[in-house]
Amino acid sequence: MTGIDDRATAADLVAARVATVPGVAGLNGGVLGGVATYLPGRTVRGVRIRPEGTSVELTVYYGLPLAEIADAARAAVLAVPGVVPPVAVSISQVVEAPEITRRDTTRPATTRPDTTRPDVAVLDSLEIT
Repeated sequence: MTGIDDRATAADLVAARVATVPGVAGLNGGVLGGVATYLPGRTVRGVRIRPEGTSVELTVYYGLPLAEIADAARAAVLAVPGVVPPVAVSISQVVEAPEITRRDTTRPATTRPDTTRPDVAVLDSLEIT
């Protein structure tokens, strides 16, 4: 990386990619808020990119295998151009996942759930209420 723009782009991409990892509830800055990329006018919390390596700090959902989430997050981070290995992944918070229930299997597969209900969000083949 050559400058602030490269670091900002890499930090934003890392945050976006890690947020898509199954089981990750979000990024956080750690107990003392030290895991962050400080940029002019803003901060990317939960991602620290330094010449000696990259760190990410995660909040994950309870009940999922932590090692698998960390490995998937590490792989997502390493796929970002401009990331400096090694990548340290820390899980500092575990939160309860939203209630997830299986869809009614008696409905035809082409029928979508009632998305007009504000209390239901559709996630692939699951309904989160």
